[in-house]
Amino acid sequence: MKLYDKNQNVTIDEDAANRDIRRINQALPSLHDAKTSLERVREEGNRTQGETGRAIVEKSTELIRRIDRLISSLEETKVLLKRTVVKYQEIDENLAKAAQSFVGAWRM
Repeated sequence: MKLYDKNQNVTIDEDAANRDIRRINQALPSLHDAKTSLERVREEGNRTQGETGRAIVEKSTELIRRIDRLISSLEETKVLLKRTVVKYQEIDENLAKAAQSFVGAWRM
């Protein structure tokens, strides 16, 4: 369902929002797996002597931070999408009730 504002612009496409939420839910396990793999790589880097070990630790730590930010952003996006869908569903319900009341009062 698409919800429109007073100028007939789509404010939210519920189906598209739900598809986005499903995509986010599908992406999150892959990101968690990647993070786990990088944590293992970092552990190996800690056991490695010299510049190579330090470089591995630095790069894997940086990538883990990036993945954490991506996970956090996706989780936040998912929450905002859900809230927005619910908000506009409530607005749509209220408008439908108001329209029914108006039509009912007009018929009397």
